[in-house]
Order: sequence, then structure tokens, then C-alpha cells
Amino acid sequence: MIKKQVYDRRIFLKALGGLGALSLTEHPLHHLFLYSNQNKMDRVSWKANRGTQFEGPWIPSLIEGNIPAQLNGKLFRIGPGSKKTQKTDLGHYFDGDALVTSITFNNSQAAGNSKFIQTDERKAEIAAGQMLYHDYGTSSPHRSKGFKNAPNIHFLKLGDEFLALSEASHPYAVDPENLETKGIYNFGSQLDKNMSFTAHPKVDPLTGDIYAYGITRSISPKLKIIKIDSQNGKLSELYSVSLGGFFPIHDMLLTENHIVFMVSPLKVNLAGAALGTKPISELLEYKKTDPIRILIFKKQGSGSLVEIKSQPSGLIFHNCNAYEDPSTNRLILDSIVADDHSAFELFKAWSKERMPKGPKSWITRFEIDLTANKLIQREKISDGFPTDFPCMDSRMLGQNTRYYYALEGHRAGDPLAFDHLVAWDLRTKRATRVQCDSHQLFGEPVFVPFPNSVAGEDHKAWILHLGYDSLKDQTFLDIRTSIDLELQARVWFGQFVPIGFHGSFETAPAE
Repeated sequence: MIKKQVYDRRIFLKALGGLGALSLTEHPLHHLFLYSNQNKMDRVSWKANRGTQFEGPWIPSLIEGNIPAQLNGKLFRIGPGSKKTQKTDLGHYFDGDALVTSITFNNSQAAGNSKFIQTDERKAEIAAGQMLYHDYGTSSPHRSKGFKNAPNIHFLKLGDEFLALSEASHPYAVDPENLETKGIYNFGSQLDKNMSFTAHPKVDPLTGDIYAYGITRSISPKLKIIKIDSQNGKLSELYSVSLGGFFPIHDMLLTENHIVFMVSPLKVNLAGAALGTKPISELLEYKKTDPIRILIFKKQGSGSLVEIKSQPSGLIFHNCNAYEDPSTNRLILDSIVADDHSAFELFKAWSKERMPKGPKSWITRFEIDLTANKLIQREKISDGFPTDFPCMDSRMLGQNTRYYYALEGHRAGDPLAFDHLVAWDLRTKRATRVQCDSHQLFGEPVFVPFPNSVAGEDHKAWILHLGYDSLKDQTFLDIRTSIDLELQARVWFGQFVPIGFHGSFETAPAE
């Protein structure tokens, strides 16, 4: 179990107005698992994700502290931007047309821009003046034309394009300068038209090759694993396997020689999907007695699938990292495992007056003997607080890295309000935490290396993450140093922008 450490930054925070530090002994776990008595209008997680109609450029209203002079480039964030489709209110945490936000840093200054992705479905619904498609968790009040592809999960550069990603269909390409939508992107018509595309592709830091996957929309769905060559952009299919149903796998793991999937016992009812009368959130089936399935593929595209089962069951959205230990021929996998699927009940209840309890979740290490193809150890290495949005130095992907960063939720009654940013030191088994104020929450951290820093050695980087303040009704950006999470600057947007899900940082070219 990782020991708890609270980083004391009172001196700096006294100048900025203070966020305070937290002793975990003041927040026993049982406080987390209560039903909320708060009206949804009082919940910070509702306010921070309630949607907006705002688009366009903006400049910060206030910068507290100093933006580092060496931080030059663009931070991209994406998420559901609207919570109403024409006249229809959207009730699910995942629902809403994609809104992408960029924050450009140059010479210690910042400027922002926010725009909706103009998908085919969004344009059709605007033209019709009504909701025409099922969103993830909200049914169309009219006869549905199908399921919406809202690329509101992740935004990053793949190859030469900046892509907005969902898991419903193909990505959308976006101009990174003005955020104008360029259109559906299928890697030069190389993607199977009936295949989804993951929101979490991986770029091999050693070769630059892109590894990704999708699931075919068919009576017998197949998991298709693909590689996109960094030199010529050519797409090759490495594997096509049946998993015995449509399992909505959200993330993958990549090591020097392997591609790994952690498959929870959660799948889509295909008969219900074929009828098209319900949104996807109403078609999910979880079998709590079934194990987590660990699927291991050879990275070069040859060899047979190795499947290993692990009990107890659990739900896995995001992975942290994986690597191989050649001295023992072991595969080490770190994932965030929730005790059950009750997070989906939270997502469905986000817009309701009362939220159900949330699950405990753990950064969990799985160790696999590659000689015997056997799971030899499964260990919880965090504290059980609701944990999500892990990040690390992407240059160390697939290698033995020392630090993870993520969000935790300690707040009673509002389990979707992540109020702690955490840095885990896997070598010393200690965690550093910083806490936001009770009327605030934090968004996903992004790791941005210092210019000329060395991956895996000096760990010099900034941690960038959004936040929301309900008293000001403003979104903000925090810039922190890595490891100790010391606050360098807080950039106030001057307005509300939904907190969103995932994003990335693109460093400006050296002059």
C-alpha cells in the first residue's frame, strides 16, 4: 500500500488565496459512499459539466503567479460541450456534442479558443431543429436515425493530423490553429468503415508508430488491432479476434513487445442495439461473477492470443502503464480497477436530484509470468478512493517509470467531483496530494516535459490541469511542477467552459 504524504505549500498559496492541504485521516472512506442530499444545482460536478453555448476566442481574466517562460505550445482539451440538443435535455455525464478548447502559451502569456466539432449529426440536428440521433445516454424523442458519433472523449495529434476521438465511429480532423472542423478522418480510407476507433491509441515512443484498435459493428463483433507506420502512414491489421460479444474496451496497454487489453465483464446487448430503440447506456450488461480477462498479443503481429483470467471481477476504464522485466520474463501491468460497475449508475444519475454511491477504485498491479502465461500476483497499490484520469511521461510508455499522476475524489455526496491531484512515487511507495477548495474540482492532469529534459532520469516537467470554481462560475488552468505538485500559476478563463475529459499538449517548434 502506498504511504500517504501531503505536500505543504501554504506559503505560496497564502499569496494565491489558498487551497489548503488535507490530512487523509480527516476523511474516512465511509464518507464517500453516501447518497447525496444536495440538489443537483448545488453539486460542483453538475455545474462543472452542465454545458454551454459559448464558442470563440478568449483571453484570461487573471493570471495568478507566473506562467513559465519555457512553456510554449498548445494545451488541447475536449469534452461534452452542450447538455441540450435543440429542445431535448441530455441527462448522461457522457452526453453532448464535442467542444474542443485550446490554450496557447507564448512568452509567459496565454490565449484561448473554444469551438464545437461540426459533426454530420450535429449539422443535421441544427438544420432540423430537433434531436435526430440517440446520444450515449439520452434517447431521441423522435424516431431515431441511429447512434450519434460525438467525438468528445480525447483530442491529440496522430501522424500529421489533430483528431477528436470517440468510440462510436471514426475520428474527426480539426485545424489546430483555429479549431475549425475538417471532417471525418479515416487514415486515407484505410479504416474499416464498419469499425469503431479507440479514444486511447498509443504512440510507440521508440518508433513513432501508432497502435490502435476498434470493434466491428456486426452480429459477431471482432476486436481489430491495427498499426500505422510512422514512416509512410500505411495501416496494417495485426489481429482480428472475436471476444464473444461487444465489450466496450476503453483503453489499451503497450510495451516493448506486447499489446495488452484489460477486458471487464461489461458488454452491449446486441439485440437491443439492433432494435435501435434505446441509447447505449441502457444496453450495457455487467456480470459481476465473471473475471477480468487479460488479452496479450505479440506486438509484431504474429503468434496466438494469450488470455488470462483474474478474479475478483471489476471494472476497468483506464490503464496507467505496462512494461516487461527481462530478468524474470514477467509482464507488469498497472490499471485502475473499480470494485464494481456502479460508476455507470453515477454517470446516468449525474443530472438527477440524487446521486447513488460510488465505487472504491484502486491502482492495481498485475504481474504475469510470460513463460507459463500465468498471473502470479495482483496487488492494490493505492488507497481505494475513487481514482481516474491517470497520466505519466509519455516518453516512458511501455517502460518501467517511477511516477504516475491522477485525480481522486474524497468528497462526500459528490463522487464525480475530483478534488485531489495525486502524484505516486512507485519507488518510495509514497503519494503526494493537493486538494482544491470545497467549491472547486480538478480535471485531468497532462504531463509536459521541460525543454531538453531527459525521459526517465530528471523527471523535470509541468503538470497542467483544468479546474472549476463554482463561486466564480469560472474554469481555470493550474500549472504545477511535477512530483511535488507545487503551484506555479493559475490562469482564470474569465468564463465557464465545461471541464471535459481528455486532451494533450503540443510543444511549439523551436525557433
